[in-house]
Amino acid sequence: GDSSFIGRALLISINRHLAHHRGIAPVKLSKAIQLEHIAPQSSTDQWKISLGGSTALNEDEYQRWISSLGNLTLIDKSLNIKAKQKPFRTSNKGTKDDPVNKVEHYGNSGLFVCNDLENISKWTTEEIKLREAWLKDCFEGLWNPDQEGSCDDFSSWGESQGLDLI
Repeated sequence: GDSSFIGRALLISINRHLAHHRGIAPVKLSKAIQLEHIAPQSSTDQWKISLGGSTALNEDEYQRWISSLGNLTLIDKSLNIKAKQKPFRTSNKGTKDDPVNKVEHYGNSGLFVCNDLENISKWTTEEIKLREAWLKDCFEGLWNPDQEGSCDDFSSWGESQGLDLI
């Protein structure tokens, strides 16, 4: 998950495929593109409750979920630094220069795998499980020689799986 280049490589490949599918040149790889933990590495009580749903996760459970591949996305370095431990989504709206939640940062990204998260209503262990299943499907779709190289964005794929969209 979060400790290897494999997650980054998979997300870069998916982003490249989605850009090509839309007829847009993909973002060039550089040190300015980072892996982002959607639920942050350093836990907060708010994030433990957000991930756990109606009950807070303990620290061991929290660390297990945030380390999963489904909790990662690509993001521009400047946005990653600002997103920190902000909540996933809030009812308050910030501005482009001062976002109040992660979703607003994600919408400012030029990366499809990141800004597609704007379509997701909440971030819990269920969304992480679904995103991990999506990543596995994309891996299979992009690298299986018997398939034509297919991969939908997460929100489109997730809709058919019961993902809660806004």
